[in-house]
Amino acid sequence: MILAGVVALMVVKALCVYGVARLARSSHADAMDRALLMAQGGEFAFVLYSAAASAGVIDARTNANMTAIVVLSMAITPLLLIPVPALRQAGRGRTARGRSHRGTAPHSGDRHGPNGADHQHDAADVRSHLHRDRPGSGGRGRV
Repeated sequence: MILAGVVALMVVKALCVYGVARLARSSHADAMDRALLMAQGGEFAFVLYSAAASAGVIDARTNANMTAIVVLSMAITPLLLIPVPALRQAGRGRTARGRSHRGTAPHSGDRHGPNGADHQHDAADVRSHLHRDRPGSGGRGRV
């Protein structure tokens, strides 16, 4: 029962995170990364389970089972991330052989546009851009 709970928690949460990421126009690769990274239960569950047990909403056994599900999901998540670099590399190999997504642009996991230009920004570029556009900054960098 606990193992089924772990699988159910992680699959449902990963699907929800993936769906929200895609709705926010993230690429498939980025949405998959987010889904894998956020599939586990969170520490706040422990607080909720404890409060529910204290209030008599759930019994001690249910509290223990649900806590075990969250703990195991947290322990499993890093293990799920181990094969990701190899899978990404395999995906790039397929793209390099001409079987790219829709036959045009490289696979979205490459994070490159159709012309091969890298569209990733590093954190320093983003911070400097945000700083320039902040109200009261004298309008430097505003477009």
